[in-house]
Amino acid sequence: MDAKPCSQEAFCGKPNIYHEVDWTQENSLHNWFESLSLECVPKARIGFIGSSLFIGWASGATFLPRLSDNFGRRRVFIGSMALQVLTFIGLFLSTNIDVNTFFMFVFGVASVGRTSLSFLYMMELLPANRQVLCGTILQLCNASVSIVGSVYFWKVSKEWIYLVLIGCLLAILSMLGAIVMPESPKYLVTKGRYDEARKAISYIAKINQQEPFIGVFDKEAIQKAAAVNYSVFDTNLETGQESEQVRLIKEEDQLTGTIKDLIKIRRHFINLLIFVYIWTASSFDMYLVTYSMKYIPGNIFKNLLTSALLDLPFALLGGLAFHTLGVKTALTTAFIVAICGSVLIALLSEDNPEFVHYMFSLARGGVKVTFDICYLANSTIFPAIFAGAAFGLCNMGAKIATILSPMLAEVQAPIPMIIFTCVAALAAVLSMLLIMKESNHKRSLSK
Repeated sequence: MDAKPCSQEAFCGKPNIYHEVDWTQENSLHNWFESLSLECVPKARIGFIGSSLFIGWASGATFLPRLSDNFGRRRVFIGSMALQVLTFIGLFLSTNIDVNTFFMFVFGVASVGRTSLSFLYMMELLPANRQVLCGTILQLCNASVSIVGSVYFWKVSKEWIYLVLIGCLLAILSMLGAIVMPESPKYLVTKGRYDEARKAISYIAKINQQEPFIGVFDKEAIQKAAAVNYSVFDTNLETGQESEQVRLIKEEDQLTGTIKDLIKIRRHFINLLIFVYIWTASSFDMYLVTYSMKYIPGNIFKNLLTSALLDLPFALLGGLAFHTLGVKTALTTAFIVAICGSVLIALLSEDNPEFVHYMFSLARGGVKVTFDICYLANSTIFPAIFAGAAFGLCNMGAKIATILSPMLAEVQAPIPMIIFTCVAALAAVLSMLLIMKESNHKRSLSK
């Protein structure tokens, strides 16, 4: 009997009609549609599997960053990776849509530690003059994941489980690696645990075949001097910089790491409000344009590969812009680039289909740069004692808004790109209102 192409409506609810997947089509995959029998499940129910990831992410952002501020970056990261490994195992074994939805929620919770806290942990382990370089390399690696995934499903295999198995193994290696690593010295100094911080730095020095650290931290010296009513000055700094450094250290010394502290200092409170919106706008627009890309004609894997390859130069630009322009100018410029892409999509995509890839890449690349800058800037804008809490609040807002992206991507064009443009335009304006001294930013990068 000859088979013919059909839609779900042709066989769902009709037990007498036989149907099967056409595996000769290069877009066909062995995935959850097959293992969970999702062919006749409502699209809204299927979409909720993905939404549960973001709901879990937003939920995890309410408490995991705060735990990292109280108990350390290392412990919370290890716990998050252990939870993620268990979630991988559950997803491998599950054959039920409700169970998978639950595990995706848990995976979202663990993702806060896997992405945000791990990045913060890495930044605090690095000297200031290496943070931008290492952060940029990490973003290049993140962009490469999409390339690997696209090539794998297009040319290597239609089986999802082998690619995800690699992710599980990498999670195990990350967890084991963190077990033998020290706690963040910056976090320990902020907490006043100076001896532990010296041990952590000495351990890092030993790995790098350097002499152990036996010095005194600036904050420690100022605290000791304050106890005996002495003034402390850093002879390596100019007089104006001395007083500013002492003032900032004394200010941070009064902090306990609570959200109340974050709010009562006007500078930090304004920056937090602005950063929450900027982070939310970056995440929302990133996923909105990504979901909209599925409507580009042609092979979906080839389209995704093209987009991923075009992401690489933008990953480099994020670190370069942060280093050379500073946070405010870099964010504003990147949002303007994204707006240019979205306006081109809204006005010219229908009449110029051959250039649609580049229009989408311009819009996506612009918000990718802003996303990367958000990660790099967090540890420089907020004191370490509540950098984790700031990360969490920004992530929570971003993931809550991101839940709407898949639904808005289904709205009739050009409405999605109009929304994209409005969100990015407000973020560009707010970026210029961040309260920070560019000179201090550049000086910290040169140390």
